[in-house]
Amino acid sequence: MGNAVTLRALVAGAVLVWLAGCGDPLSGVGRLSELDLADETPVAVMADPSRAEEPVARPGLLGRMLGGGGSAKAPPSVPAGTLLSFGLVKPVCDLPRDKRGAEIAAFPERRAAYRLYDSAPGKTAPHPFYVTGFDDGCARTFTAAVAMFGAPEMHEMLRYGLPAEVHPYSATDSAYEQIKSRVCRVARGAPCGDRVGKLEKDTVFVSAYEQFGDNARWLEMLLHGGTLVETDVKSGG
Repeated sequence: MGNAVTLRALVAGAVLVWLAGCGDPLSGVGRLSELDLADETPVAVMADPSRAEEPVARPGLLGRMLGGGGSAKAPPSVPAGTLLSFGLVKPVCDLPRDKRGAEIAAFPERRAAYRLYDSAPGKTAPHPFYVTGFDDGCARTFTAAVAMFGAPEMHEMLRYGLPAEVHPYSATDSAYEQIKSRVCRVARGAPCGDRVGKLEKDTVFVSAYEQFGDNARWLEMLLHGGTLVETDVKSGG
């Protein structure tokens, strides 16, 4: 028992690494003032704050790392259409296709493991987005103006092209390094190499921007193995 508790404490400490920022993949997006805007009236309803403001739950991977079994519940679900505070990610366990909006991306493109849906395509104000492909069968929702998938190979180009002392590793960066080292058998700070195809079968980043045309703050999520491994709100640009 003592060894198990010690192991859990060590793993938990390794997972909870909080550092700062990385590059900005939307630096080329036009400014809001250059666009013809649609009606900006919010279409989603606010959730009960006592539910919407709970800490982000990360089922699956963390529980397995800490020795948890399969009997634990999926985290609390919110209704489809919930407008969350920026930076929060919540499960939606009852999300029929007609409530998802338009599918805007799939990753990988062939034999997609994850799909990204925009609940209000063309809308430039923050609104709900959904991601499917999780082991618990529930989608994940978050609020943003723009969202997109980012392949691990693209992440590595941005991450390894920047000096760590200038752009310290964030929580999602550090979590990616652990996954990459396990799958690709390479050291921290080294690209995945020939095994990147294997890594990209079930690993992807999601970048979600708070305001259209304003790249100062964005939410980054790391998905791997059908779980939400880590999230981080980044700033810069």
